[in-house]
Amino acid sequence: MVFRSGFLWILSVGLGLLLGFFFSFVGVVEFLDDDFFFGDDSATFEALDAESGKPLWHFNVGQDMTASPMTYALAGRQYVAVAVGSDIFSFALGQ
Repeated sequence: MVFRSGFLWILSVGLGLLLGFFFSFVGVVEFLDDDFFFGDDSATFEALDAESGKPLWHFNVGQDMTASPMTYALAGRQYVAVAVGSDIFSFALGQ
């Protein structure tokens, strides 16, 4: 995974292939299981599999994102959150 200048490229170094690319003007957060979250240029918060580049989940936040996602844990459960405009969206991971 490479993030630079508004583009997010998903590369397979072992295969020498470009698996996908996305337009994103905010940062990326990656988790230990090789999934990652980012905001794309269509006001959608996305989760992708870092190995295959395949979409796992998405949520339309209805506004452009200017903040990078973050992760936190509460009572043993992991969450991912992103600030969008005056709103904060938070999603529980797993189960």
